[in-house]
Amino acid sequence: ISLSKKETTILKVFLANSHVSLTREEIANSIDDTRTKDSVLDLAESRAIDVLVGRLRSKIEKDSKNPNLIKTERGVGYIFSTEVIIKNE
Repeated sequence: ISLSKKETTILKVFLANSHVSLTREEIANSIDDTRTKDSVLDLAESRAIDVLVGRLRSKIEKDSKNPNLIKTERGVGYIFSTEVIIKNE
């Protein structure tokens, strides 16, 4: 699967925060280090996060219309709802 730089960054954030609800602001902060932590997203920025998450879903989900990995937390943001096991090699 070929992922863009932003998609890869978002996936890494989800993997590091399995079963943790992430707001759109937290996701935006993870892909843009020039943002301040207390910045509020405007409608266009919030929609851009939704589009990026949608693209990531379309690439990693079996059925992006009924996602099992990245779920929407209504009124909050998104949650990576799968257990992540880190193996040391």
